Amino acid sequence: MKTANYIIVYPYKFQEFTWNLYELDSISEFCDVLVIDVSQLLFKKFSDKISSKYHIDNRVIKISTYSDFRKILKNTLSNSQEITILNEIPWNNFSCFALNLILLSCIKNIKVKMFDLFNGGVPFHLNNSIINEKKLFFKINFKKLINLVISKFLVFVSNFINKKITHRLVAGDRWHELALKTHPFNVKFVFGHSNDFSNYLIKNYKSSNNFKHSTAVLLDSAGPAFVSDAYLSEMRVQRTSNIWYSLLVNFFKLIEKTFTIDVEIAGHYKSLHEKNSPLFGGRLVKYGETCEMIKSSLFVITINSTAISYAVVYNKPIVLIYSNQLLREKETMNYINSLSKYLGIKPINLNNLPSNISEYLNIDVEKYSRYKREILTSSSSLTPNFKIIFEEIINS
Repeated sequence: MKTANYIIVYPYKFQEFTWNLYELDSISEFCDVLVIDVSQLLFKKFSDKISSKYHIDNRVIKISTYSDFRKILKNTLSNSQEITILNEIPWNNFSCFALNLILLSCIKNIKVKMFDLFNGGVPFHLNNSIINEKKLFFKINFKKLINLVISKFLVFVSNFINKKITHRLVAGDRWHELALKTHPFNVKFVFGHSNDFSNYLIKNYKSSNNFKHSTAVLLDSAGPAFVSDAYLSEMRVQRTSNIWYSLLVNFFKLIEKTFTIDVEIAGHYKSLHEKNSPLFGGRLVKYGETCEMIKSSLFVITINSTAISYAVVYNKPIVLIYSNQLLREKETMNYINSLSKYLGIKPINLNNLPSNISEYLNIDVEKYSRYKREILTSSSSLTPNFKIIFEEIINS
């Protein structure tokens, strides 16, 4: 009989991808799982614009009012003995701040375990916003500046309010450093993995190693055909569908001719492409199979994606791409250029394709190893996150 309840409070549109990413099927074998989706309260416009669907499961409850959130939370807490909460709500705007205060008020006199995650799976220090570049500081419009000040203030205040965090799961030396700077008093650090690395640990033992490497895999981004995280950050997307996908198809043809392989698309979870999407020249698009696709591939193509984790752990060459249009997306290009230095790879401009793509398929073993150590895992154990969370947090 399950005696523990594992509650996840999630601020964005909760999808099947997210359910699998958090390994909830696995952890639900040991405890009762409840996901409270508060995306309609916090980021309604963004959630409504995402093309892919909500995950339908009776263990996922979508909340649309503050009173419903309090009611569901109170009811769950009153009917459970052992409670563990993963609170994914940020503190960066007034709506998030208010919801966090409601959560804290509901557990004020209740013994609960509450943890957060510092396991982003990407080099956070590379994704420098324009806001952080001093030379461009005064080019920010007034609204963004005010929002930045408010966000920083609320995060600062949260450090004094949120004393209920009992555990913090970290993955990678760089994320551990960040976690140490902001940790609540007496928090217990739990050493685990990024979500993708943990998923790799689970799937690696379920699939065969006998592959012919007959594909190259594009790790697709939601944009420009679908709404991406750029909408939430109010970043203007410079790529247009007619130009971007035409450049991609041209690149795919060159790859297929050069290496005698097929290019397949690992669909982004915020997109909704057809199985053989005309945007990709009729090439196969798969969802929920990224790890397996990368394992069986010759190399991986991407702008940026946390799923490059799979390429790193399987020692696959990574081809970073951009275009003349993308050059105008300064934040994205900053990430691409920084990541290329981090991993020792050279980006390709789709408007000016190289004569010899093979030169771009090199692997810097030392830098791949550093990426794994600094970004993907803080544990030498091959135990996936769901077991670590259950054994070291929920059942501790």
